[in-house]
Amino acid sequence: ASSDFTAEDVEVSGGELSGFSGSGTDYSASFTPVENSTDEGVITVVRGAFRDAAGNINAERTSISLEVNTVPPDTTAPVLEIRADDEELTVGETATIRFTLSEAVSDFTAEDVAVSGGELSGFSGSGTEYSASFTPAENSTDEGVITVDRGSFGDAAGNTNANQTSISLEVNTVPPDTTAPVLEIRADDDELTVGETATIRFTLSEAVSDFTAEDVAVSG
Repeated sequence: ASSDFTAEDVEVSGGELSGFSGSGTDYSASFTPVENSTDEGVITVVRGAFRDAAGNINAERTSISLEVNTVPPDTTAPVLEIRADDEELTVGETATIRFTLSEAVSDFTAEDVAVSGGELSGFSGSGTEYSASFTPAENSTDEGVITVDRGSFGDAAGNTNANQTSISLEVNTVPPDTTAPVLEIRADDDELTVGETATIRFTLSEAVSDFTAEDVAVSG
């Protein structure tokens, strides 16, 4: 319990604190974020701000951060959704990417689409529906990312898309090494209590001569 913890001990950024109340060990207040903002709301009490009956001060700075987005949505702006028919691509696979707009536009083109981790081809469509084929880079585990920046296209009234829209695809086009030995690890008991032990069996897909206890990392 503390008798000297007050609203003045609380530092606030990204908004305002009001209605501070409480006593002893429990206090509360209301945080209102700044209007038209995406800045985090941060509430902090610094070290040495209050003390207990014996005179001991709080020894640590304590803080909490809140995500804030109080920017009103632009209801006049066209909205884009990007989807893929396959979001986990391996060797030889491609994905069909579909771009769906909330209203018809005439200036959305392949040049509006930024691509990393592969290539986009066969872009086509009109009005509110467009599509293209994504081919991941060879011998790669880098994500495939398809992005359309804000302000890339507009509707008949001249309103442009207000948000950046993106989709990420998992990629693994590294051919499997069929010559590498494979290890399987099993235990005769995988739920151990006081006094129990487990026998661990290491089974290799082919014989090797250099597998030793030093190759095994153990924790717990």
